[in-house]
Amino acid sequence: MSGLGPIRFVTRSRHHLRRVDRGARSFRHDSHIIALHRVEGGHAGLGDEYVAVDGPFLALLPAGEQDINDMHGRDDAWWCAFEGTAVAAAAGGACLAFAGMTQVQPRLHRVSAVQARRAETLFHELRSALAADGLDGQLTAQARLADLLALWLATGTREADDAVTRFRTLIEERACDPACSLEALAGSLGRHADTLGAAFRRRYGCTPVACRTRLRIHRAQELLSAGGSGLAQVAEACGFPDPGYFCRVFRRHVGDTPGGWTRRFGG
Repeated sequence: MSGLGPIRFVTRSRHHLRRVDRGARSFRHDSHIIALHRVEGGHAGLGDEYVAVDGPFLALLPAGEQDINDMHGRDDAWWCAFEGTAVAAAAGGACLAFAGMTQVQPRLHRVSAVQARRAETLFHELRSALAADGLDGQLTAQARLADLLALWLATGTREADDAVTRFRTLIEERACDPACSLEALAGSLGRHADTLGAAFRRRYGCTPVACRTRLRIHRAQELLSAGGSGLAQVAEACGFPDPGYFCRVFRRHVGDTPGGWTRRFGG
């Protein structure tokens, strides 16, 4: 459990949240926070993430980052504040480091009812161990905190896999729409584009930009083969800002100009 420092407190809060404007409820925590929420609706803002929530979620917020929310309805929450070098802020998420390995994931992970019950049990055991006297209680408390962090990591890994699949589907559907950025597509999934892009590359072996470009070039080849469209029309239909840029990208990927390719393969 190297990298996990003192546990400052563990507490449970059950109350009814009022509807408030975004930013009206804002905190900066001095310690790292891991929290389980069962909430009816609203949004949770952690660092640079602002995510719609409707149901249970497990969140990890590194020390010093801003916690802003407009969650509403009944909320049943567990909180643990702790110190340690194992957790740090990172672009698009929280960084968790153990045994020489590091992983960055979004701070907020939606969890199933079963996963929420598992997290609640760990919080119960953590609070009981922390209240006990002696070294055995402190060691058990550290172990349960490590279990909670492992659960956060595991739920995030599975959710990230699902998000990557949905991200690729959105890219395929909107590849030729120049008004729809990759950042907007990632945001529609409640994810930071950098974090989702890294997971995308691990899964598919290419960046989201490269995937979208290949889809645009493939569509351009279809239009050029069909004939009847000018160069500017094809460029616009495939999401390229101008014909000159389209020609450069097409030649880089295909090894020929659009005109040369059409002469060889056009109908």
